[in-house]
Amino acid sequence: MEPFDRRLPLYSYLRPLIEGRRVLEVGAGSGRGAEHLVSLGASAVVSIEEGGSSRARARIAGVTFAPHARAAEGQGPFDLVIVADGASFVRGQSGLDVAAAARLLAPEGFVVVAVENADRPQARGGVGYYELQDALAAKLPNVRMFGQTPFAAIGIAEFDGGAGGLQIDSG
Repeated sequence: MEPFDRRLPLYSYLRPLIEGRRVLEVGAGSGRGAEHLVSLGASAVVSIEEGGSSRARARIAGVTFAPHARAAEGQGPFDLVIVADGASFVRGQSGLDVAAAARLLAPEGFVVVAVENADRPQARGGVGYYELQDALAAKLPNVRMFGQTPFAAIGIAEFDGGAGGLQIDSG
C-alpha cells in the first residue's frame, strides 16, 4: 500500500482552479499528484522534479514530466502553478523561485504554495506565516492564505478573504 499523499486533498479543494486549465506542478514526487490533477479536469499538466531525479515514471495522458524548472519555461504560460515544497521555493533554494513562477503565469493565473507551518510547536522546518506572506506578496499581486489540517479527514481553512465561515466539502 502506498503512503498517503497529503497533496491529493489540497488538489481536490482546488478543483475550480484546475478544471480546463494548464497546470504546472513543482515537485512531481511519485506522479500521483499529476495524475490526480488530470482526473480533476486539468487540460494539461507539466510536472517537474528538480535535480533530474523524477520518481514519476508512469506515462499519464495529459502529463509531461520534466527534470527541472528550466524545462517548463518554454511550455508556459500556465493558469495555475502548484508548489509542493513551499519552504525551498520561498527561500529560493529550489529551481523555481517566486519571481520565476510569476513569470510563468498567464495574466489571470494563480500560484498555490503548500508549506509546513513553522509556527506550530511540533514543526520540523517549514515557513512561518509572515515569512510566507512577505515572500509571496513581494512578487505576486494578490495573496490569499489558507491552512490544511488533519482530523478524521483533511480540513482546509481559508484565512484572508475567505468565503465567510467554515465550509465542509465531503467530496
